Amino acid sequence: QEWLKKISRQAEGPGKQPWEPSDRSKVCSLHFKPEDYREGLKLRKLKPDAIPSIFPSYPGYMQEPSRKERQPVKRCAVPGLSPDKPHAEAKKNRPDMPSPYRYPSEKIDEQEDNCVAGSSTAHQEDEMLTEPCSEPSSLPLILPAPESSFCLPKTYQMPKHGKTVQCQTSPSKATRPRGMQTRLSLSRMTNLPRKVQNLTRKCQRLQKKQHHLQEELSTLRQEAKKASLSMKRTNVEILQQKVEESNEKALFLQDQLAFLGKKKGLWREETVRKRYQHFRCRLDFPVLVSDA
Repeated sequence: QEWLKKISRQAEGPGKQPWEPSDRSKVCSLHFKPEDYREGLKLRKLKPDAIPSIFPSYPGYMQEPSRKERQPVKRCAVPGLSPDKPHAEAKKNRPDMPSPYRYPSEKIDEQEDNCVAGSSTAHQEDEMLTEPCSEPSSLPLILPAPESSFCLPKTYQMPKHGKTVQCQTSPSKATRPRGMQTRLSLSRMTNLPRKVQNLTRKCQRLQKKQHHLQEELSTLRQEAKKASLSMKRTNVEILQQKVEESNEKALFLQDQLAFLGKKKGLWREETVRKRYQHFRCRLDFPVLVSDA
């Protein structure tokens, strides 16, 4: 629709219909700006938001007004500014502006010159005033101060009938040296690497102790395993010796050990008979099976 609004020559209105393209209608590439095409491609492809905007055959009232290009800002000429010198030097050399970038010695010289000029003007005014005045007046005279005079810790003597004016400067404020804070921090910074070295040494010692203790623990565990295996072997050997000697306790223990890995165990007839005889002697049970 935006393309149709741009291409259509008919004016917009309530009773007018917009131009509709046919199957054979095409748009020439001359109607697009070079900015509407994508960059870095061999074939020319339009951007998705490209709209035809160049129509040389259209009348002037249907074409868009040309936009004026933005011109660079031109600065006004400044006295003392030259293309060879940078802007900062030209700003220093300007006579109408006080330069804050000068050295303090230059400022002091300027102030002394100004004060000397002020004193000379004051003496001239004294001479001009003393000649016509013959009678002293009771009221003091007020004279305008010179524009170029600066206040310094000096006194200027005004005419006889006037008052003496004394210019004083404020005393310099006592300030702490700027390097004090850095000196304190430097003393701390020199101690930091020593502390780091001490901590690294302690860590290394503790790591060595940990490694040594871990080795001892592993050896002790191996020795404990060997001792438990040897104990089991000795117990089994002792039990077998007692079984061979026909010991009742050994036979009973041997049957118990055989039942450990089974869900249901069956006692041997000899062990059951012997157990019954053992309890019968103590509790006076009757004999169930005769020895035959």
